[in-house]
Amino acid sequence: MKISQAKKKSDSDYFDFIEIKKTPGMANEYFVSLYSHDGKSFFLSREDDSVLSSDKIDEIISVLQKIGFKKAMLYF
Repeated sequence: MKISQAKKKSDSDYFDFIEIKKTPGMANEYFVSLYSHDGKSFFLSREDDSVLSSDKIDEIISVLQKIGFKKAMLYF
C-alpha cells in the first residue's frame, strides 16, 4: 500500500497494528507490514510501488509518524 493511501486509511482508523520486521535475506534492512481490522495485510510502499525498506530504523519510524501512526511493533 502506498504511503499516500496508508495516510488516508490511517485517518479513518483502518489499521489494527503495524509491524517493522527484518527483510528476509538482508539482516540489516527493515520493512513495514500493515494489518487492517478486517484481516488484510499490506507492505508499505513508496509512491512508485517499491517496498519501503531501510537499514535505518529512525527513517522508517519518521515515515510512520508522518503517516499518523503512534505505535508499531519492532522485530529485530
